[in-house]
Amino acid sequence: HQTLNASAQSVIHALGQRDMLEVLLRNMLDNACRYSPEDAVIELTLTQQTDCDPCIMTLRNPAPLLPDTQLD
Repeated sequence: HQTLNASAQSVIHALGQRDMLEVLLRNMLDNACRYSPEDAVIELTLTQQTDCDPCIMTLRNPAPLLPDTQLD
């Protein structure tokens, strides 16, 4: 099985369409799980310096990088 380690500040403010943000997060996690080895640890981190700064979402997984030809 795979493990998801998630961390975030207590409050994150993000501007955007809620439904689209959910789709983005779901797609990123689905892909991380699909392409990572069975015993992988996937890390999701949300950070924001101040309420006015952008929210930064970092997703790390041990899956191999895709070749440039598959990034279209």
